[in-house]
Amino acid sequence: MVTVRSIKSQDEFEALDAIYQPFFGSSSTPSIILKNRWLAYPNGLIGLYKDNLLIGGLSIWSINQLTYHVLEQGQIKESGINAESIDTRLRDRFYLSEIAIQEADRSRERLALLLLGFLEQLLTQSTFPVSILALGFSTKGINVLHKLGFRLLLPASQTADCMPLLQLDLPNHATITTIIHQLNRTLLLKS
Repeated sequence: MVTVRSIKSQDEFEALDAIYQPFFGSSSTPSIILKNRWLAYPNGLIGLYKDNLLIGGLSIWSINQLTYHVLEQGQIKESGINAESIDTRLRDRFYLSEIAIQEADRSRERLALLLLGFLEQLLTQSTFPVSILALGFSTKGINVLHKLGFRLLLPASQTADCMPLLQLDLPNHATITTIIHQLNRTLLLKS
């Protein structure tokens, strides 16, 4: 059985980091920065589990207005998001970071389940309207973001990471609920 939930322990954090580091290579967020973000915002790491074994995950960080603004302008690298960048009070500005599933366990259905877990968390724990930024580190990643409704905000030439910056605006619960229904329909069609 495949399930999705927040990372809750140091062991789970280390298991997810062990998936992230080789997956993203030199562009991976350093482990200490990732850990400090997670300690500041424990709901920021969402794990994908198969029979209680962590097989992938996603990072979503509730960030403060200043960090959001400099990211939106392409002025800092992703690695510049630190524990001080986290803001858990309003939860209306986010940065979507890593999304990775171990190669042997990758499928569209599992990616959809992971994204559903992320969207359902946003639905229940956010203050609307919500705005999310994400860098597109790969063509596949950019395609996934586009399917969720992200639009290009800045081309790679205008960001500190030299990767395109995408943005998703969710004005209300209805918008995110529509995306969730679309993902659920996709999963139903596959089964």
